[in-house]
Amino acid sequence: MSISDLNQKISELKFAITQQHDALGLLRQQITDTVKPFVNEQIKIEVEKHVKGNPEHTKGLGRESLAEMKQRLTKTLENSNSFVDEIFTNDILWVHVNYEVKPNGDRLVQAYNSKKLAGENIRNGIKIALGAAGKILIDYKYLTLGREYQWEKGIRYDYTRANNGVSRLMYAYGISFPDDLTKLIAEYCNGIDQLHKLSCQLIDSQASLSQQEALDLWNDV
Repeated sequence: MSISDLNQKISELKFAITQQHDALGLLRQQITDTVKPFVNEQIKIEVEKHVKGNPEHTKGLGRESLAEMKQRLTKTLENSNSFVDEIFTNDILWVHVNYEVKPNGDRLVQAYNSKKLAGENIRNGIKIALGAAGKILIDYKYLTLGREYQWEKGIRYDYTRANNGVSRLMYAYGISFPDDLTKLIAEYCNGIDQLHKLSCQLIDSQASLSQQEALDLWNDV
């Protein structure tokens, strides 16, 4: 392939990568918007499930404590969109941001791991958002820490870790998502796979261009 053809191909690949980043950015917003009502509903369901499922404990708390707990739940629900935004605006959650193909790595392994991580990050983000329900349930003695809810990455139940900010409580079990959210997450993961393929093609085309430039120089000497 000539230098002119290779330059044209590189330009097309760079444009395709930019378009793919834009598409994944749009999916990021769609996922965030879809997560918000799901998290809000699930927090309420989780808290009320334990209130109903532990009647003796609920009655033992008494009206004053239950009123306080209910007020806290109401405030949590009012603020749930804000803490979903806080979690999902963090670029670390999104695999496509600053995505790079490892120069000397196994490309197939990286493609698999990146696609898998993309889904895991989103699901963990949702579990962290649901940790708001866990805080209420633990504080009012419906649950103890470590089974249904646990600190992210095993952080101790003291809310802090030296030099690493505030600990985040997260739901520890699997979650069934509504179809629209499941579809969006799958679409995002497949988009990461496509971004990886385009990035590999760009690297290979740039390498071919460099080799062709060297060869042309050799032939001109």
